[in-house]
Amino acid sequence: MSDQPKKRPLFQLHLSTCIVLMFVAGGLIWANLGTPVFLPPAPAEASSQTMIEHKMGIDAIEKMREYGWPAIAYTHWTYGKPPWWAYAVGSVIPIGALVDCIVAVGLLTTSYATSEWLLRRKERRP
Repeated sequence: MSDQPKKRPLFQLHLSTCIVLMFVAGGLIWANLGTPVFLPPAPAEASSQTMIEHKMGIDAIEKMREYGWPAIAYTHWTYGKPPWWAYAVGSVIPIGALVDCIVAVGLLTTSYATSEWLLRRKERRP
């Protein structure tokens, strides 16, 4: 029999590669979660803010949250006074979502290839 090691199938991953991919995916999820940004009340000429203040009889607070890394893929606006938010609007930004997906697949593929290359190189050494 030959002393050469068996050739591994392409998509058979090492446990350490799976752990690396898990941490990279966790980092991507963390980077894509936005932090809320509280903005001061809008000026009187902003019709939606004025309507909410008039309807609720309070000084409304505007809260914005943006999701996505490296591009913003989703924006969520909330108006009102915590904890009873009165009005919420969200909008998806398709090009931002596409950029985020391309970057995520690229980072995961690069992490996979680098980790497997290092491990298979280590296995080949005598």
